[in-house]
Amino acid sequence: MEEFMNLIETIDKLVNHCGWSCRQTLQSLQPYLLEEVHEVIEAIDQDLNEQIMEELGDMLYTLLFCAKIAEKDKRFNLTHILSNINEKLIRRHPHVFTNLKVHSMEEIAENWQKIKKMESKEALSGISENLPSLARAQKVLHRLKTTGFPELKSELLPLHTEEQVANSLIDILMTADSNGIDVEGALRRKLAHLQRQFTDWEDSF
Repeated sequence: MEEFMNLIETIDKLVNHCGWSCRQTLQSLQPYLLEEVHEVIEAIDQDLNEQIMEELGDMLYTLLFCAKIAEKDKRFNLTHILSNINEKLIRRHPHVFTNLKVHSMEEIAENWQKIKKMESKEALSGISENLPSLARAQKVLHRLKTTGFPELKSELLPLHTEEQVANSLIDILMTADSNGIDVEGALRRKLAHLQRQFTDWEDSF
């Protein structure tokens, strides 16, 4: 696509000739990556096409900027990134790219996790430690549900709508605040404990 190649050329010039861009590293760009992701989410929540398009463009630029910096540092290049993700997508979708037959969305999700586990040998690998604790907890628990981890068995609350869940979360946050409890820290520590338990359980097989 001509527009994509034009953008690559523009970013290449920025990385090599812009005073600010020349000084950036993958580490220094971390805050910008987080900011761009949150701005895309906000634009999607507002359902404004023009804003979504603009924010997706900003995020794409930041990702390509990171790739160019990695190339400049002789770590890897954009070709490596594209080849890796393409191979991964094909490998993780055997129901699309092979003759494997599936009969439900649940089966697709189970196959995805099985393939990921074979790739990494650990069900929880690939979940960023830098995510906010609540977002990370949801990802961890979603993964653990597919493993049969016995410590995860608990009674589900009778909450069936987004509003009910949000109200329950607000109640928990207000209770924590009244008791001087740092929710972010408490959840982070609980997740770490849960992951240690899961690792021990996984290693027992």
